[in-house]
Amino acid sequence: MVARFIYLASVQHEQFGTQLRNYQLWTHTHPVRVYRDGRRLPEDVYQRLVNSSYILNVVRAPLMQDYAPLALKEPACPDRQRLAEQAFARFQLDLTRLQRKMARTPWAPWDLYPADLEANINA
Repeated sequence: MVARFIYLASVQHEQFGTQLRNYQLWTHTHPVRVYRDGRRLPEDVYQRLVNSSYILNVVRAPLMQDYAPLALKEPACPDRQRLAEQAFARFQLDLTRLQRKMARTPWAPWDLYPADLEANINA
């Protein structure tokens, strides 16, 4: 039971919902990883926590926007760029249609509306 409490307090508490807390960065007192041989955390753990906090708390681009300009231009294969732009356009159309369809149904807290989705990266 003590081990589960330690895990809950030092790992789950750190990873879920405490990204804005200052003490979250004190990895020497609240490590998210404890090695069996007792060695200290790698130095990059602190930087990864800062990066995670930044990534999770910055305003991101809405998913329902035109991403066609991101299609890579390949002079040797001009068709690939055109196909990529068409794929972006189809995706945008699919999201727009889904948003309209979902807007016609009663709101539910578990629904994820396309208009609320944001583009993100996985750190």
